[in-house]
Amino acid sequence: MIDRHLQISADPDSPKLLMKELGLKDSFQFECRLECMGMCCNSIRIVLDPWDVEVLARHLGLGGKACIDQHCTLEFTPESHWPIVWLAGAYSGPCTFLNSDNKCSVYTARPTICRTYPLGRAVRIDEDGQAVEKVFLVEKAAFCLGGLTERLRTVESWLNNEGVRERAPLSNLYLALIYYAETELHSPKWMNKPIANMLHPLLFAPEMLRAKLDIGEDLDHAEFYRRRLDAVKLLLTDLAAGFGCGPLAAKAEESVFKESMMERIRHVLAIGERPEM
Repeated sequence: MIDRHLQISADPDSPKLLMKELGLKDSFQFECRLECMGMCCNSIRIVLDPWDVEVLARHLGLGGKACIDQHCTLEFTPESHWPIVWLAGAYSGPCTFLNSDNKCSVYTARPTICRTYPLGRAVRIDEDGQAVEKVFLVEKAAFCLGGLTERLRTVESWLNNEGVRERAPLSNLYLALIYYAETELHSPKWMNKPIANMLHPLLFAPEMLRAKLDIGEDLDHAEFYRRRLDAVKLLLTDLAAGFGCGPLAAKAEESVFKESMMERIRHVLAIGERPEM
């Protein structure tokens, strides 16, 4: 079983990442070939972040919940109980999105990890909440014939042409949210599945929130995604205070807000202005 989760969320300084780091101007040889087309989409755990789920769902004409129910597996990490989503079909066999020619039928909406390969992105969130990225060439499986070409690509051109650079800031926002929850709010101490399930609509079901708050398609999808992650941060910070954790822990017994939590979340989602905590 291959696991591509490391490509987007691993610590770049981890001793497990022994592959050589590449600079943006470095070049590599790679081109997908018909002889091995689709073999890399078989028995592999392709982890999706909330933006991946949303883009795929909209491409399929589904809501986020329906997309996860029909095409994904949702589990929780044993240490922090944070929700993790991956493509169910690709994990248990050939990806269900492969067509009869072994080509991707959702290619324009494919996940970030699929776009990045054969490169890998290892991302660490620093103390200032900024993403620190390292890029490396993934060790190819024996069946992969992509290196049997004279065509050279630069790291920069590959990431740009495959849409990785466009998506990376949104992926990094999610990683920064997880980093904040685990380091500032100490979420592994108090996060559980019921709490994680509370986050589900904000992370994976934007269509439900739009309908409930009467937010139309005129609001950019990426902007609404940013607001949803802000709302999750707001919610988690408030919940952490009840467990004596985070910046609001000292005020947990005080009534410091004029609005209820739900009203504040509505404000973030509908207006985009995050109230001070």
